Amino acid sequence: MSKDHAKNNYRDSLFRKYFEHPDKLAALHELLTGIPTAEQNVEIKTLKSVLFNRLKNDISFKVGDRFIVLFEHQSTINPNMPARMLLYSAMLYRKMLSKESIYSKKLIPLPAPEFYVLYNGKEPWTDNSKLYLSSAFAENQHNLELVVTVRNIRYNKDNELLQKYKPLHDYSFFVYDVEKRVASGDSLADAIRSATDYCINHNIMRDYLSANYEEVFEMMSLRWNEKDAKKYWQKEAREEGLAQGRMSATIAFIKNMLSARMSYSDIAKFSNTSIEEVQRIAKENGLSL
Repeated sequence: MSKDHAKNNYRDSLFRKYFEHPDKLAALHELLTGIPTAEQNVEIKTLKSVLFNRLKNDISFKVGDRFIVLFEHQSTINPNMPARMLLYSAMLYRKMLSKESIYSKKLIPLPAPEFYVLYNGKEPWTDNSKLYLSSAFAENQHNLELVVTVRNIRYNKDNELLQKYKPLHDYSFFVYDVEKRVASGDSLADAIRSATDYCINHNIMRDYLSANYEEVFEMMSLRWNEKDAKKYWQKEAREEGLAQGRMSATIAFIKNMLSARMSYSDIAKFSNTSIEEVQRIAKENGLSL
């Protein structure tokens, strides 16, 4: 698997672990919207295993009864984020609404949705740009729109967004520092350890890294992303299926020879199976000689 695939996966995992706390989410929401957000009004609603038991929403949360906020962390440019956000938001609203309530004559108040991508990739992507669901529609005429705001959190000293919120700055720097060390020739393991030690010594994510040193190392060392894992599981399933198919064919062949009253030794010879296995199959199927 490529280094980029490994990095994509650890970023997403670390992002969720580090930021999925009411205090950090309240501060992030206030940073992105300018709306004062109290920590006690944040209720985490992150969806787990949303699609195909694999794809997960990164972070979603309610702010009182006013907003439902969805964050996705991306290290690659993905124009399909509005479609994903549409599915996520539909499932979140479904969890909030009872079957009976949606048929009520009374208007049901809903929290207003907000959609954000926090982009941390190498390819250029303009900060505060927008992704529109309607861009994917086959026709220009439509009655549905969903807008995703993309904020660029890629580390550089001039990124004003990072300068306004230290945890976001620290997270971005940590990812950048690991990448820089790998690019300079360090192994991934050495890069993670060195970057972690550097950040702890320079008060960058210090408390989190100190308390979760080994977990962070494991997350960032993860060599399997969802795509590679899925390929592996599919390969295993195919091989298992082929093996089961061959076994089924062998058992059917043995049963036919047992029905023809051939000897155990001959059946074993012709089926390339042990005599003990032939006898077991015969006993289980009421075909003992």
